[in-house]
Amino acid sequence: MSRPVPQSLLDRLWQGRQSLKKPLPRATLRQERDEQLQRLLPALALLSLAAGGLHFLVLPPLLGDGAALVLEGLWPVWVWHGAPLAVAGVLAVRRAPELAVAWRRAERRGERARLDPMGPDARAWPLLPWVRAHVDVAVVACLLLVGGSAVLGALASWMLQSADPDLPLAVVLEGASPALYALAPLRAGACAAAGVLWGIALARRWPTDPVDPDRPLRQDAWVALGGVLAMGVLTHWVRLLW
Repeated sequence: MSRPVPQSLLDRLWQGRQSLKKPLPRATLRQERDEQLQRLLPALALLSLAAGGLHFLVLPPLLGDGAALVLEGLWPVWVWHGAPLAVAGVLAVRRAPELAVAWRRAERRGERARLDPMGPDARAWPLLPWVRAHVDVAVVACLLLVGGSAVLGALASWMLQSADPDLPLAVVLEGASPALYALAPLRAGACAAAGVLWGIALARRWPTDPVDPDRPLRQDAWVALGGVLAMGVLTHWVRLLW
C-alpha cells in the first residue's frame, strides 16, 4: 500500500479555497479584514498627508520651473513602489507576528486538526481566511493611500498657494497610466499575502519563549517584512511588460 504524497502548505491552501464560502471561514475573514482596515486608517491618513505634502507642497517651490517634469517622474514611483510596499510592510510588521503566535499556539494545542467546519481543509485553517483578508485590506488601503495622497496634497497646495494650482492635477493624470493605478493595489495585495504567508509558514522554525510561549518574536516581523520585499522584487517586473 503506497503512502499518500505529503502536500505542501500552498497546495492545501489552493485546494481549500472553496472553503471560504463556509460560514465560519467567512466570519473569520470579515472580522480580520474589518479589524485590520480600522487599525490602518490612522497610519494611512498620516502617510497620505506626508506623501501628498512632499509631492505637491514641499518639492514644487524647491524645483522651480522644472517641478512638473520631476514630479511626473516621481509620482509613478510612489504609486507603483511606495504605496503598495508601505501598506504591505505596515501590515506585515503590525499583524504577522500576532498571527504567527496564533498559528504556533493552535499547532501546539492540536486545535487545527479538530476543526470540523473546515472538513478536509482543517490543516489550512485559519491561514486561508487570514491571507485572503490581508489581500483585501492591502488592495483597499493602497487605493486609499494613493487617492488620499493626491487629494490631500492638492488641497494643501491650493490652500497654501505654494505652487501652480493645476500642477497636482496634471501630475496625477499624466504622471501615471491607468494601468499603473489598476495594478498597484493588486501588487499591494500580493505583497501583503506573501508577508503574512511567509511569516506564519516559518513561525514554527523559531524556538518559543520558555517564559511566555505566546509572545510575538522579533524574527516573525523580520521574516514577514522579508516576504513583502521579496514579492515586491518579483512583481516589479510586471510593470516592464508594457
